[in-house]
Amino acid sequence: MKLTVGQIVVAALVVIAVGAMVFLFVNNPEVFETQAKEPLMLIAGALIAGFTTVINWFFGSSKGSSDKSAMLYKAMNK
Repeated sequence: MKLTVGQIVVAALVVIAVGAMVFLFVNNPEVFETQAKEPLMLIAGALIAGFTTVINWFFGSSKGSSDKSAMLYKAMNK
């Protein structure tokens, strides 16, 4: 299965957002002492879930399943 440009862009945005979040939290530890702590933690959790999905798609079982499907398609259409 070939990835579309949209899928690659969304995956890149999720990875960049997680990197930015980690950078923010490491360089501004005082953010944990503000009233924005809870919303930031919710956003961080959502980004981490999205990041996990991206990693699993490109390197996990989804990648293996996609590779298997491509091999079967290739074998059947010789």
